[in-house]
Amino acid sequence: MIAFLTPEKLAATILICVSISASAQSTHKSTPFSVAFYNVENLFDTVNDPNINDNEFVPDAAKQWTRERYLKKQEDLARVIAAIPPGELPDLVGLCEVENRTVLLDLAKQKEIAAAGYGIVHRDSPDRRGIDVALFYKPNRFSLLHEDYFTIPLVTSGGPTREVLYAKGLVNGSDTLHVFVNHWPSRYGGVEKSAPNRNAMAAQVRYRIDSLQQTQPDCKILVMGDFNDNPDNESMAEILGGATRADQTELPLYNLHAAAWSRGEGTFNYRGEWSMLDQILVSWSLLNAATGLSVRPDAAGILREPWMIYTNPQGVEYPSKTYGGDSYYGGVSDHLPVFVEMEIIK
Repeated sequence: MIAFLTPEKLAATILICVSISASAQSTHKSTPFSVAFYNVENLFDTVNDPNINDNEFVPDAAKQWTRERYLKKQEDLARVIAAIPPGELPDLVGLCEVENRTVLLDLAKQKEIAAAGYGIVHRDSPDRRGIDVALFYKPNRFSLLHEDYFTIPLVTSGGPTREVLYAKGLVNGSDTLHVFVNHWPSRYGGVEKSAPNRNAMAAQVRYRIDSLQQTQPDCKILVMGDFNDNPDNESMAEILGGATRADQTELPLYNLHAAAWSRGEGTFNYRGEWSMLDQILVSWSLLNAATGLSVRPDAAGILREPWMIYTNPQGVEYPSKTYGGDSYYGGVSDHLPVFVEMEIIK
C-alpha cells in the first residue's frame, strides 16, 4: 500500500530536509586570512650605515631626514596597514624598500598595529642602496617553518640587486603555504633596456615554483611583490607564468590583480600614467579550494584611501609620496598597497 502525505506532513518533511541541509552546510565554517604587500618608499632610519649607500637619509643631508620625519612615516605606514580589509590587521604583510631590521621592529611596535604581534622575516640584501624585502606574519596564524633568500647579478651590469624572500609556514596549524616576496630590478634606463634584469629574476622564481610543483603538484603558493612590470609584460605573463585569464590553467600561477589592471587601475603613477607594478599571484590549488586556505578569483584589491592620494593642480591623482627628489612632501609612499582576502575553510 502506498502512503500519501497530507499537505501538512509534506510541508513538515520539506522543512526538516531544509534544516538538515542548512545544518550540513554550517559545518563548513570559514575564517578570514588576509595578505597584503606594500612598497613603503625608502623606509630608512636616520643613522648613517657605512656599509650601504644611505647617505641621503640622514638629518644633515639634502633630504633632511630627521627623527621627526622618520616617526611620522612610521605612524603613517601603520595607519595604512591597519586599514587593509577586512580591518583586522593582515595575517601576512610583504614589504619592500626597508633598510634594516631596526625599521621593521619600529614599525611592528606602532600603536595601530602592535596588537598583531608581528614576527619578522628579513635579512640585509646585497642591494647597493641597502633596501630589502621583508615579511610580517602573525605567529598565531602562520607558523614559520623555513626561510630562504636568493638573487642573481643584474644582466645589464653584473651588479647586485635585491633578494627574493622565500618563507614556508603552516596556516591554521596544518595547511602548508609557500610565500615568495619580491622586489624586482627597476626600469631605470628604460623599460626595454632594463627588461632582461626582470626577465632573469622571473626565471629564477619560476624555477623554484616549478621545483615545488613537480614534487608537490597541489602545493599552495603565494607570490607577491613590486615586480616593476605589469601583469601583461613578458616577465610576468610568460616567464613567471602568471595567468591573466581563468582558462590559462597550463600556467603555474593565477594573477589576482590582472583584472584590476585590465580595468585601468594601478598602484604606481608615473607622469600621469598608472602601472600595476605591485601584484599578488597564487597557485591554482588555492583558487576556490574546498578545504584549508582558499581564495576567490575576485578577492584581491588595491587600498586607495583619500588620505593616501595627492591630486595635482591638473586634477591628476598620485599616491602621496614622502619625497620628490630632495623635496619633502610628507606623504606615506609613492606606491599603493595590494591585498587579497583569503579564507580558511574547515
